[in-house]
Amino acid sequence: MKYLWLALIAYVFTATTGNAANSGLDPTKLEVKVYGVYISKNEDCSSPVETLSNAAPDYQDLLSAPTLVDKDNGDGSLNGTYKCVIIKMSDQIRVTPKTSTDGGMCVAGTAFVTGVCGVHGSGPGSTQQKQDLEGTITDCTNNEDIVFIYISRGTATGSEGDYTFLTPTTTETDRGVNLGADLVISGSQSSEFVINASGQVGESEGACGMERPTFTFR
Repeated sequence: MKYLWLALIAYVFTATTGNAANSGLDPTKLEVKVYGVYISKNEDCSSPVETLSNAAPDYQDLLSAPTLVDKDNGDGSLNGTYKCVIIKMSDQIRVTPKTSTDGGMCVAGTAFVTGVCGVHGSGPGSTQQKQDLEGTITDCTNNEDIVFIYISRGTATGSEGDYTFLTPTTTETDRGVNLGADLVISGSQSSEFVINASGQVGESEGACGMERPTFTFR
């Protein structure tokens, strides 16, 4: 029986950082509360299939390679090539820097919590937006928000993070987050969902923060 069709495993690759600085540092932990995982065969992330649901998740360290998806594909109904992974998560992530910054905002071994979808400054474009699976778009807040991150082959490489929580379209390829490779499912298999967070921790706007990592399958 082909029970385990996919173990979606998140790895965070880090590199050894030399002298301290105010940016370009590595995390030792990257903790996220995951409420759900979905996969879609379409670059616009439409018609997603739910593969994980957790109504009350705890923080889990993606650096410790937790299994995020475990689903029965005994009938082969989920075989195919998938262009988008959607993660329903809290926007409050918890990060532990490996190294302290020169400015003292990031302290080695001391976790900080940062909101990845919120209000940054004032004026047009200062408030990030989030989109649910039904297509409804609302503003993020500076409190905890539940967001969907759309990791898609249809998002342009190097796009900025302002539209991370919106679905990409053929004309709006700056939406979502770039997915470096397709997810291919064929019967019973395991795939590694690779997150590269090397050099993404540093000081920003007077606090310790983390830039967006890259995502791919291998």
